[in-house]
Amino acid sequence: MNRNMKATCYLTLLAAALGGCASGGNRIIAAGDGVGIHFTCRLPNGELALSTDPDAEKSAPSSRIYQKRVSAEPLIVVAGGAKMNKPVQERMMLEDDVAERLAIALVGIREDGTVRTELTADRYAVQPDSKPIVKIAKVRKRPKEQRMTLAEYKTRTGMDAATDQKYVTDPVVPGKVVAITGDEVLIRFAPAVMEIDLPFGKGLIREKEDRYEIDIQAVPGTLVRTGNMIGRIVSVDDEMITLDYGHPFGGEKLSCEVQVKSLKTAEKKVIEPQSVPANVARGELDPQAEKVFDEGMAKMLSMTAQAAGATAAARSGDLVTVNYTVALEDGTLVATTQEKIARDQAVKKVSWYREPGGYGPQELVAGKPEIMPGLAEALVGMKAGEKRRITLAPDKAFGMPDPKKTQQLPCSQAFPTTIRMPADEYVKRFSTFPVVNKEVELLPYFKSRVAEVTERDVALEFQVKDGAQFTDTYGTVSVAVAKDTITTTLKPKLGAPFPLKDGEGVISATDGITFTVDMNHPLAGKSIVLDLETVSVATPPQGASIDWIEDHDAGLARAKQEGKPVLLILHADWCSWCKKTFSDVIPDPRIAALRDRFVWVRVNSDKEAKYKQKYAQNGFPMIVLFKGDGSEARRMEGFQSVTALRSMMRELL
Repeated sequence: MNRNMKATCYLTLLAAALGGCASGGNRIIAAGDGVGIHFTCRLPNGELALSTDPDAEKSAPSSRIYQKRVSAEPLIVVAGGAKMNKPVQERMMLEDDVAERLAIALVGIREDGTVRTELTADRYAVQPDSKPIVKIAKVRKRPKEQRMTLAEYKTRTGMDAATDQKYVTDPVVPGKVVAITGDEVLIRFAPAVMEIDLPFGKGLIREKEDRYEIDIQAVPGTLVRTGNMIGRIVSVDDEMITLDYGHPFGGEKLSCEVQVKSLKTAEKKVIEPQSVPANVARGELDPQAEKVFDEGMAKMLSMTAQAAGATAAARSGDLVTVNYTVALEDGTLVATTQEKIARDQAVKKVSWYREPGGYGPQELVAGKPEIMPGLAEALVGMKAGEKRRITLAPDKAFGMPDPKKTQQLPCSQAFPTTIRMPADEYVKRFSTFPVVNKEVELLPYFKSRVAEVTERDVALEFQVKDGAQFTDTYGTVSVAVAKDTITTTLKPKLGAPFPLKDGEGVISATDGITFTVDMNHPLAGKSIVLDLETVSVATPPQGASIDWIEDHDAGLARAKQEGKPVLLILHADWCSWCKKTFSDVIPDPRIAALRDRFVWVRVNSDKEAKYKQKYAQNGFPMIVLFKGDGSEARRMEGFQSVTALRSMMRELL
């Protein structure tokens, strides 16, 4: 039997062993298969910890951390998944966390099988500034009465006040509106019972002269559940209850039973047996040498073609270096690449004119819409050294103004001095556990202080003085504090850019009570004049795509060895702007042209959190540039345009 026949037989046997030709209902689960499962996990005392069966509590007593599941659908997992060791503030839902761990035990069983296994886990990885220890007050104080204005009441509840209307800030001591006198609302609070079962223990309610006190009878060692976080009470004194959230399922050992409900076999890639290349058999170039030879010839022919076609007209997709000036029909300057024109005092500029980062010709892709309509399209057909003036009517430029793109907003906004946030949302937002008196930034201009932590939520108290003022690019914000309400009032600056959820607009009008933000482009409804002068025209390089290195340390080591600068992208699978960076920005001819002059590294810092911490990353994507000597040159958070990224990359060459 020759070498190729042996390889073919081996691959055939391997495919059979992996179940590639299996049929019927007795398939064996292999690593990578998608498996639908139901599972039930119990604590050592037999109580339910969690289950995918909504009716599981009918057959066994439930523990304090058990939470009934709404859906009866199986969970889909990937068989053989690795155990998790995410930082505690980045862990998944408890159900998903356990499901991933159970997926390891599925490999090798039949598709209609059942697995019984025990789960144990090490403590979560913890960042230095995020210890998973939380202290909460043992005794909570709740007022008997509260008074507020009608406006304050509506701000807090979203409703107009009405007698007998419920007003609940703590379900243990609910309240209701008992009187409305003029502009004042009176709310009275009263517990339904004087003893209640809370997640941290039994709560004994005592009535005082002006308040109620809830004394929690917490017991050390008790498991507790806060949202999707599982912790354990480690100590109790007269004032505080201390909890530890740093261990999966509170450090308990879970006994789990898993039932397989569905199986989708992963696709197997069959590798064809290698044969000796014909050119090697003939004594010609080996494959690697032939590749180098072919690439060298292609590069030489490309350079020859560029030299021969130096005066060729630009085609769509060509790289065109161009100077341009954009103006209104009356000569008012909108933008220019030429410093002489920009510095001319006789040239009138639009009110919102912005100085560019630097003057000089810009490299654009002919026919690719960017910067402004008509500019790149006008480059198609132009030759190096050619000048052209084009006037674009509004419908060919920025269109006509759309009334739907304007928003009217109030100058003043009122909100309570203290707000409450679910505890697990706090951990997700601030990547740390709540600690009483810790300050965090929830709103711009002033900080918030953690005033209280309960089993459900965190009370945040805004820290700001009455009469404080803050200056921003879009105006001046003044603050008034009265009783339990903070009112911020903006004195808007006409013509200033103003950020909105869907983009940025311009403040176009105000009457002191409201202000209007116009999201139409400033040039909407106007004709524009383009003056173009091409400096050069070049065909973008063709060839292989970017050779990404997925290992951070290996990428930086390779760059140091080759003496090249590095472009590092920290990304996440769920990040839409990361995907846009990889699909639109990196493949752009202006970036791809630098392919061979950089080492390209990308790391999923959402999964490898140590790099998120290393670079103090707050948003996705983050781009980090390194010089050829290995020193860090620049960090950029958020999406970067092709023009901005290329400019910063060229500074390193």
